[in-house]
Amino acid sequence: MTIGGTLLYTLGDELFSTASPNNLMSTTTDRLRNVSSVTSLLGDDFTGAYDLDSQLYARRFARKVMHTFVDDPRFPGQKRLVMQWYLRAPEHGIGKVQCEMVPRSLEEGRNGDLGEWKYARLSVECHLNDGRTHKVNVV
Repeated sequence: MTIGGTLLYTLGDELFSTASPNNLMSTTTDRLRNVSSVTSLLGDDFTGAYDLDSQLYARRFARKVMHTFVDDPRFPGQKRLVMQWYLRAPEHGIGKVQCEMVPRSLEEGRNGDLGEWKYARLSVECHLNDGRTHKVNVV
């Protein structure tokens, strides 16, 4: 019973929590569709992908976005969330997204709820089909 409850909690937290890395990836990908410097390079029909392997992309719901928690040097004992994934734009190329987030209340100097994140760094390295590469710093 305990194992089943723990499993259900973990799955529910990952699938339904707005603070889960997969949901943050989805939200950030949607945000990037409103950034003109990204859409001018990749168009607005790109999708988020965990990696560039097409077979793994097809099984995206079974995958997690590559992420890690690192110590925040400004706030000892607190963590930053660092994520990386790709944007797939078949007609234009690919974009490698690098995102670093901090708990929103840490920016205010308090111990925070890890459910509310703020972008500390967000960039997209666009590799276009014609061989050009551009880096877009969003935040």
